[in-house]
Amino acid sequence: LPTEMEYMWAAMGATSDALTSDLVNGVNTGGYLKGYAGSTEVNGGQVNIGNYAWYSANSSGTTQPVGTKTPNELGLYDMSGNVQEWMWDWYGSYPTGAQSDYTVEAASGAYRVEHGGSWDYDASFCLVAGRYGVFPYGQGSFLGFRVVRP
Repeated sequence: LPTEMEYMWAAMGATSDALTSDLVNGVNTGGYLKGYAGSTEVNGGQVNIGNYAWYSANSSGTTQPVGTKTPNELGLYDMSGNVQEWMWDWYGSYPTGAQSDYTVEAASGAYRVEHGGSWDYDASFCLVAGRYGVFPYGQGSFLGFRVVRP
């Protein structure tokens, strides 16, 4: 499983500076402000989410084949929507200050972090910044995982 920081880095299209990168007409379209993985919309704009994610309004009530939506800048599919993705980290408060180590492991907790939204969620849950907790033994057709290391 990816750590939360690894997921965020990949979902943001490998953007490391959310304040100055990917400027379009003076507006940041990358980093934490990015609406959805692969999109150029900011702060939750939902105009074109259907190009990037499967969510409740377009999924026909079930998971969809991977790779049928537009990939993000790294060529990764379904970083937003389709299935909510498990993270290695335990759910808790975000660390303070700038983060540069994308492989930091969380200490412990009652819930694991999940990101990305799913076919069963409203579009607003598919935001790159959307973050939720789930019991480690949780299950459902809306949950999935991504292998990131051999």
